[in-house]
This record gives sequence, structure tokens and C-alpha cells, in this order.
Amino acid sequence: MDLEFSGFVIAVVVFTVVQALMGPFVFNVARQYASAILGGIGLVSTLIALAVAMLFPGGLRISGVSTWISTTVLVWVVTALGTWILGYFILERWWDHRNVPRREK
Repeated sequence: MDLEFSGFVIAVVVFTVVQALMGPFVFNVARQYASAILGGIGLVSTLIALAVAMLFPGGLRISGVSTWISTTVLVWVVTALGTWILGYFILERWWDHRNVPRREK
């Protein structure tokens, strides 16, 4: 795997957009045709997003089956952890704000 700094931002933006668009699409297709793979939706959409991000020159380059697999799993784990951690802080802030007593006017 090779990632040049100059193309890093482009790769991240492309990956994020494709991941956001492909996640629900892959989920709906899997739910309709192969419900047994619903647990792997994140991995499949991550793999697709990485493949699309590679299409843009000067950014991400992945070669080899083992590199594709390990990169997909690594990016999926980091994305999942980031989503869970960010979600926790947002929910915690919302919950704390919700439990603050309001002043009567």
C-alpha cells in the first residue's frame, strides 16, 4: 500500500463520500438477495470505497490480495471505532443536556 501525502486529502474525501453513498446501497442489496452477509456490510462498502479512491491519481495505491484484505479490515476498524467513539460523545452530551433542569419563566 502506498499513500502519498499530496493525494491524502483527495483519497480521504473520495473514500468518505463513496462510503456514505455505498453503505446504504450495499445494505439494501444484501438484505434483499443475501441476508446471510449483512454483518459484512461495513467491510464490503469499505472495500468498494477504497477501490474508488484508488481511481484518483496521486493518492492511494494498493497492490496484492493480502494488502487489499488487511487495508480493508484496518480502515473498517478505524472507521468503526471513530464512529462509535464520536457517537458516544455526541449521545453523552445530548443526554447531559437533556437532564439539565429548565428554568421556569
